[in-house]
Order: sequence, then structure tokens, then C-alpha cells
Amino acid sequence: MLFPASPCYSIGMDYNWITPRIALGAAPTNHYDANELQVQGVTHVVNMCLGHDNKPFFKHTTIELVYFGMLDGEDEHGLQQISAAIRYITNALANNHDHKIYLHCAAGISRSAAVMTGVLMQQQQLSLKQALTMVRLGRPVVNPHPAHLSNLLKISRKDQTAR
Repeated sequence: MLFPASPCYSIGMDYNWITPRIALGAAPTNHYDANELQVQGVTHVVNMCLGHDNKPFFKHTTIELVYFGMLDGEDEHGLQQISAAIRYITNALANNHDHKIYLHCAAGISRSAAVMTGVLMQQQQLSLKQALTMVRLGRPVVNPHPAHLSNLLKISRKDQTAR
């Protein structure tokens, strides 16, 4: 299911809903951002930023936070983190149909966009090109680092071999 670009801005927050249950965007930077996500029904925040701790902003919420920090362009560590984040998101959505995910890196352009692309590749059996097109329809600024795209192809080949 394709969603047209639907930007959401709230006290500096920049994000887009890519699917009805997954939003992709920039890192939350204050309590207002955490409140906005809770109001939007987000139940899980997936943080792909290395060294960005947003836990203090979420102490007053019921949102579950998980951290898969990595740098842009990381190869082996990036592959591990992207794979783990895809598994986490897939499991969180499968375990409860009311769960909603907010997936972010610093700007919602590269690391988190790669993970979002991988989730769509896996959930909807899309090619890398198809999934990336879908993500870009929802968030036009998306531009994953080439190393992350290479890692997604490795994950896809591994998944196809396992089938």
C-alpha cells in the first residue's frame, strides 16, 4: 500500500508516515517531540543514531525505546544493526496490531531510511528498488548511504537463500 508524502511538523519534529504503522523521521530532541509521538499512537521508537540518547525525553511516556546505533557508511557493524532493527520492527508489528513504530536517525534520510526499506522488502517481498521507491514516495528526502543499500542486498540474498 502506497502512502503519498504526508509531512508532519510539530515543534520542530520532521517525520512522515510511510505505512499506517511506521513513521520515519528525524531524531526527537525534546519532551514535546515525545508527547507528539505518543499522541500519534506510537508505541515503539527505534533509534539508529550512534551516540544520540533520547531516553530522557520519553521517561514520562509509555513508549518503548530501542537503540541500534550506527554511523553512516558502516559495513559489517551496519549490516548487523540494520538486520537487528528490521527483525525488531517486524516482530513488534507482528506481536500486536495496535503497535506503531517511529523509526529515526539524525535526519531521517539515510540510516533509518535504509531500515525502513529493508522492512518493506521483507514484509512485502519487494525488490530494493521497489521498496526504496515506496519509502521515497512517503518521504522524498530519503537518500540511504550506498553501504546501507549494499547491506540490504546482502540481507535480501540471505533471506532468499533461507526460503
